[in-house]
Amino acid sequence: MRTRIARLATTAAFSLAYVVYASIATALGVDFFAEMHAFMGEPDVLLVASADAPRLYVYSDKDEMVRAEVVEKHVRRVRGLGYTTRVEKFVGSRHVQHARSDPDRYWGAVRETWSEACKRCTRARL
Repeated sequence: MRTRIARLATTAAFSLAYVVYASIATALGVDFFAEMHAFMGEPDVLLVASADAPRLYVYSDKDEMVRAEVVEKHVRRVRGLGYTTRVEKFVGSRHVQHARSDPDRYWGAVRETWSEACKRCTRARL
């Protein structure tokens, strides 16, 4: 977002939504983030439906919405489960701004990951 006011308004709206969600989830005994992390560790979360399908994690040290430590912890967990992962940690770019900060690196990583997934999928079907 280009203006400070827009960023503040969006942050306030998401914060309020999170507080409401967290209150309801706590009252119901549901841990959405734990369930989401477990789901993301399942092999069939991807269309290829294989633990062999490569995963790409793109994140930044300056992301205020998804902290780098959270992504790195998740990557360690899925690697421990045997998943093939690629990590692209950007420096200085904010949430979802990585493609703008370094488009060649970002889109190169996406292309290479998809290319590897297509190769693995083709080999699996042969």
